[in-house]
Amino acid sequence: MVKVGISAVSSENALLNMQTEVPGWNFDKVKTNASDAWNKELSTVEYDASRDLKTIFYTALYHAYFFPSTYDDVNGQYRGSDQKVYSGDGKPNYTLFSLWDTYRALHPLLTITQSGRIDDIINSMLNIYKQQGKLPVWHLSGNETNTMVGYSAVPVVVDAYMKGHRGFDANLAYEAVKQSAMQKINGIQYIQKLAFIPADSVNESVAKALEYAIDDACIALMAKSMGKTEDAAYYDKRAKLYKLYFDSNTKFMRGKLANGQFRAPFSPFEAKHRENDYCEGNGWQYTWLVPQDVHGLIKLMGGDKYFTNKLDSYLMQVDRWGKKPVRIFRD
Repeated sequence: MVKVGISAVSSENALLNMQTEVPGWNFDKVKTNASDAWNKELSTVEYDASRDLKTIFYTALYHAYFFPSTYDDVNGQYRGSDQKVYSGDGKPNYTLFSLWDTYRALHPLLTITQSGRIDDIINSMLNIYKQQGKLPVWHLSGNETNTMVGYSAVPVVVDAYMKGHRGFDANLAYEAVKQSAMQKINGIQYIQKLAFIPADSVNESVAKALEYAIDDACIALMAKSMGKTEDAAYYDKRAKLYKLYFDSNTKFMRGKLANGQFRAPFSPFEAKHRENDYCEGNGWQYTWLVPQDVHGLIKLMGGDKYFTNKLDSYLMQVDRWGKKPVRIFRD
């Protein structure tokens, strides 16, 4: 029989964690406690279906609740992004924010099924902001990896605020989201001037720009809600900059060079990881990434009929794994 304790603070805290959380040697009791804890969390959603469907559903929910995860010891201490040791003051500290992956669906889900955790999650993100000078980008075990595109902590913070969560400093939260949008890196410096990001200067320019537009739309919402009308107008303009990348001839979002011309040659099917104008995707996929202004995108494409036909063609392409006919869109 072996027991192991871990801590990011000290070996003494690791021992304390082990002695507190697993004081005895009853393996079956540890297993039962874990099962009971998970059943309590999963019971936040009631799903009435066949056994097979319920297995699939609750397995997915189980996976969804993995992260973000607590990153503190039983005495409340944790190691911050600046490598200093902090006390949690009775509140949990969270880490593992893979925000580019999770801001669209996981975090909104948590506001519905795990609403009691939201303030602590936002406070953890604001603590990270104070420790490293910016909101988390892709935060792993208390360390910033700076992975992926966009400043995707912004939609998470704004979503919590717009849904009425006030267990955090709203003014600090607004300061933090604005700081994300006013950095001078990764093409954001062009966005600040309401200009496009030149593809021959910044890699993954389309992916970054479309993500920034989503994030800026969120800042505009928060600014408007807080009565900051000038900021709201500015960030609303930034949220519309996605239009600068739309090629009216091919009807795709494309990388634009410093001279104003679209990068050529172009294939909407091409995806080169960290080598072209997209990030883990291609032109067919990224062209739809305008959730903040769907009607604007429809108008940009030429109206409802063109939009729905193109969307239908895209979905039939990605359904090729189902061995259904593939229809490529034609004007």
